[in-house]
Amino acid sequence: SMRGPASEKYALRWEQRKSQLFEQACEEAIRRELAASEAEVVFNCVRQTSVGEDVYVVGEGAGLGNWSPDHAVRLRWSPGHLWTGVARVPRRGAQYKYVVKRMGDLEWEQGMNRELFPDLLRNGDATLHDHWRW
Repeated sequence: SMRGPASEKYALRWEQRKSQLFEQACEEAIRRELAASEAEVVFNCVRQTSVGEDVYVVGEGAGLGNWSPDHAVRLRWSPGHLWTGVARVPRRGAQYKYVVKRMGDLEWEQGMNRELFPDLLRNGDATLHDHWRW
C-alpha cells in the first residue's frame, strides 16, 4: 500500500495524541496514589514566643516543605502559647522539626529530628501534641 505524506503526518499526530493521553492517565493515577498515601496531620506545639515570632513545622515531603524553612508550614497562635497547623504527610512516616522565624532570623528546636511513625498514620489522620525542645 502506498503511504503518502498526509497519512504519515496523521499517523505521527495519532502517536503523539496517544502518548499524551497515556501521560495524562499516568499523572492522574499518580495523583490518586499520592492522595491515598498521605495523611492529614494536625501539629500542636507549645512554645512561648514574643511579638514578631512565628512557629512553623518543616520536614520530609512536599507537605512539610522538604526541609526548606522557606516552604515550612506556618502554625497559628492561640492562648496558652499553643501553635497549631495542618499538613499532609506521607503515610510511610516522616521526620520533622519546629522552627521559629523572627524578622528573617531562624531558630531550629534542639535535639534529634522528630519522628512521625507509620503506625500512627495507618488508620487515617493524626493529631500531635508536642512541646518545643530548648
